[in-house]
Amino acid sequence: MYNVFIDEFAERVSAIPARMSDVPAILFADDVLLSAKSPEGLRRLMDVSTTWAEDRGMTWNTKKGKSEVLESEETKGHVFNLARKELNQVKEVTYLGVSLSEEGITDSRMLERIKKGKNSNLTAKSARGLLARAKCNEKPSSL
Repeated sequence: MYNVFIDEFAERVSAIPARMSDVPAILFADDVLLSAKSPEGLRRLMDVSTTWAEDRGMTWNTKKGKSEVLESEETKGHVFNLARKELNQVKEVTYLGVSLSEEGITDSRMLERIKKGKNSNLTAKSARGLLARAKCNEKPSSL
């Protein structure tokens, strides 16, 4: 069911103004990585994500370890909600097997693979920004 709606979700989050995020979301199957330039931008992405899921009878998996915000200097003292639930802030997020921290990509093996890539100029610092990781469920969870 989720796959039917994923393109529309991508369009919705891409409509967020560029001043809030250059690349608002990275999507793979039911794994979503939201990225913003500010706490306000990240909140806006989460609000759009919440509304999108509710409008389609879906939910975000907000259990510990499934949806979380990457802690940074900019996120400290801020509260982030997805599906009306507060998300934990963590020092490291793993998305599709790649470990990310406030400094960027932390997995040395992944950095080596990136450096070997033709015409690649991605560094640990270039993957920075305010990040939130989420998983979408196809059916609403029971309360």
